[in-house]
Amino acid sequence: NLSLKDYRTNGNHILICLQRSGGWSMGQFNIEDWTNAVISQIQAVSDRPIIIRSHPGDKNRDRYLPKINWSKSVIPSTNMNLVDDLRNCWAAVNHNSSPVVGAAIEGVPIFVTDPAKSQCREVANTDLAQIENPLMPDRQKWVERLSMFHWNFDELKSGECWTHMREFI
Repeated sequence: NLSLKDYRTNGNHILICLQRSGGWSMGQFNIEDWTNAVISQIQAVSDRPIIIRSHPGDKNRDRYLPKINWSKSVIPSTNMNLVDDLRNCWAAVNHNSSPVVGAAIEGVPIFVTDPAKSQCREVANTDLAQIENPLMPDRQKWVERLSMFHWNFDELKSGECWTHMREFI
């Protein structure tokens, strides 16, 4: 029961959504080094404030957050809900995980730094130098394909999921 919101053509801040420190999807990247590099790349081309949202399940955040290059224009999120961080958001940035799925559905242009492993590669920007001029690709086919990977418990229990999936085996 989702509907894609129209792309935003305005917004105040850029949201960087962090992944788990040491998580497998970050590969060889150290989370604080990745974050500081992304902040530098964004600040080279944009004066917008940057909000840093740590992964809600990352138990290591107290270890790495002090190593982020905080300033008046780079601040931590205080919101529990991602949707709150997306309000008035110009663009969302992530390495390759799922928070930018929500951003794309909410109409926020997204940027990923590892498109090869991102489920958003079809609709994501990859050049942070273009953060002030993001591409806004059509997301309809992407969200339809993505939704085919998600099933609720009733659909699993009834066999509806299996009926659909076995056609592809």
